[in-house]
Order: sequence, then structure tokens, then C-alpha cells
Amino acid sequence: MDYSGNKDAGIEFNLQFDRNVANIHTSIPAIIQSVDYANQTVSAIPAIQIKVVDPNTKIVRYINRPLITNIPMALSWSEGLGMGTTMPYRIGDKCTLMFAERALDNFLITGEISAPADGPTPETCTIRCFDEADAMCFPGIITKAKIPNYSPDAVEIRNADKSSLFSLSNSSLTLKQGSASITIANNKITIVGDIEHTGNQTTSGDVVAGGISLKGHTHKYNPGPGSPTPTQPPE
Repeated sequence: MDYSGNKDAGIEFNLQFDRNVANIHTSIPAIIQSVDYANQTVSAIPAIQIKVVDPNTKIVRYINRPLITNIPMALSWSEGLGMGTTMPYRIGDKCTLMFAERALDNFLITGEISAPADGPTPETCTIRCFDEADAMCFPGIITKAKIPNYSPDAVEIRNADKSSLFSLSNSSLTLKQGSASITIANNKITIVGDIEHTGNQTTSGDVVAGGISLKGHTHKYNPGPGSPTPTQPPE
């Protein structure tokens, strides 16, 4: 639209356009405020404030965005297989909120292809688009508190100091808790720590404990006078 002959109208159009664009929500970092594990939802406050300019004084101030509630968790989960990975959320955790292009209400209820919900003026057949009410929570944004000892070569499930760790690389698999660990690498399983075992154990090879072979060891006994005589290895 050409506003070259009306400067004020052009300015007003730009202002209205900017206001409308500001209400189109795509994604934003946020901080989790509460967690509902039963329903797999969270509430969160977007972490980027709103800029407000007083039209009379032109004074600029920044205010917090409102709390968003009933946000579904985004999880790596296959409903068809009934398996996946879960992750605990904590109050204060950072996350990314992604805002759906259309209203999620009906889809979240049915889990099927659904009609969108009406927008703020249903009489004009509008539908809700890019609205803060249609957020989805993706956990984990790293800000000033970086992850220590980040592995460039392995996929890891771990705590901060790696005292509890599951590590998968192209050459090894490691499971660790405290000082105990199991590592599979180079066609060998290495176990560090004490072992408590319940049930039977079958092996086709030898078992060596303290340098003594289970298959080849002998005992000495004294059937009568004279020096002790070694027994035959176990069969």
C-alpha cells in the first residue's frame, strides 16, 4: 500500500504492523516454574522480557512475560513401540518453548488429526495461530553454567561430574557409578569393583582368581605317612 502522500498514515501502518508481528510467537527460551509428571506438562516463564515504551514520555521499560501453563513435554517416546527415553525436569531448568502454527487443544486431547481451535473472534472464522497458549517444552539450554568435561566423541547420559555415567562411542561402551564400572571394548569386558551375583553362572572357559586357575588348580593331601600328594585337576 502506498502511503507516500500521507506520512502519518505510513507511520501508523508500520506501528500496527510491528505490533501484530510481535504477537506472532515462534520460539523463545524459558525457565520452568512447575512440573506435573502425571500429565507430563510444565509451566514456564519466557526468559526474554517485553519492551514497553510509554507513548507520552517515551520512557522505555522491560516487564516479564506472563506465566504459560499446561505446556506438554517434548519427549523422545514412541507410542507405537511403548518405549523411549524420559528425563526429569526441575524448577529453574532452562528450556525452549516452541509455539505451534495452529492451536494444539484438540490434537492433545485426541492424538489424531484434528480441527484447529477458534481464534479470538470465531464469528469471523479466524483460527488461533502462533499463540503463547500453544507452546511445547523442549528441555535443556546451556547458558552460563556449562557442562564440564563434555565428550566430543561419545553419546553420554551422565551427571555433572560423571560419577554416574553411560557412555557410547564407536569403540567402547561404559557404564559407571562411583568407583565401579563396566567397560566393553576391544572384544573384552572389563569390570572394576565388587560383584554380588544371584543365580547360576556358566562359562565355557577358565576362571582365574588370584592367579589360580579354577580348571587347572590342584590340592595337596596326605593319605598317610610321607609328604603330601597333589590331587588331580578338577574334571
